[in-house]
Formats: sequence, structure tokens, C-alpha cells
Amino acid sequence: MGKNEQIDYWLDSSASDIEAAGHLLAGGSNLQALFFIHLALEKILKAHFIKTNVSQPPLVHDLIFLHDQTDVNLDDEDLRFLAQANGWNIEGRYPDYKKSLHRIASREFVTHAMHSAKKVWKKLREKLP
Repeated sequence: MGKNEQIDYWLDSSASDIEAAGHLLAGGSNLQALFFIHLALEKILKAHFIKTNVSQPPLVHDLIFLHDQTDVNLDDEDLRFLAQANGWNIEGRYPDYKKSLHRIASREFVTHAMHSAKKVWKKLREKLP
């Protein structure tokens, strides 16, 4: 698979995940929506990793680490959002952490997170071929 096909693979998967996050939020599945928001951002950053680097993206989920391995320069507000979203990956995966995340995952919180995620996602999308 060539570089452009790899980028398309990560981008298509990311687009599907951000759409799924919206459906999950609409259905009241707030924790799952947060998890899919993180997943979508991770995948679009992995598309940028492929664009910037010769190798495959690392098997990590840390959005800040992935961002720092690309030629993308998001602003401080967007980086703070990525740092916050990192917790949704870990806390969304492990039952022990779900309780703490569940306390903050109100509809209002997740709706705001979705808005922020779409804003960052669009910025990242615009920088891809």
C-alpha cells in the first residue's frame, strides 16, 4: 500500500469514527461518544504521521505524542483539548476508570467535546491531501 493509500485508510477510518461519535451522543451513549472522539482524533493524527514520516505510525494512543511526531502545529487551545481527550481513551477502556469519567460525561460536556473535536478534526483534515 502506497503512502497516499495509507493516509486515505486512516482518514476514512477517522471520518467514520467521528460520525459514529455523533450517533452515540445522539443516542445518549456519552462515554462511548467520548471514546470514539478520541479514536477519530488518533486516526487523523496517524494519517498526518504517515504524511510526515516514512514509517508506520507507532502503536500508541497519546494524541499529544502523535501530534508532536507530525508537521502539524495546532494552537495551544487545540493542544489542551487533545490532552484532555487523552483521558477519554484510557478511562473509556478500563472499567475501573469508567466511574470517574461517567461523573463528568454529561450530555452538555460531551456535546461541547464533540464541537471541539469537530473543530480540531476539520483543521487536521484541511492539512491532508
